[in-house]
Amino acid sequence: MFAGVPELSQAINDMEVRAHMLLLRFGLMANIGYFGYISFVFYGSEKA
Repeated sequence: MFAGVPELSQAINDMEVRAHMLLLRFGLMANIGYFGYISFVFYGSEKA
């Protein structure tokens, strides 16, 4: 995209990788929290 400016291209790539890792980590935490909540509700209602 910015072939003429290697530094800018590298900076954009770094930003994209960082944002992707952040989204990945957030998605993983959200999934773990969601499944934890579902299993908590399920087992809680089973014991009650």
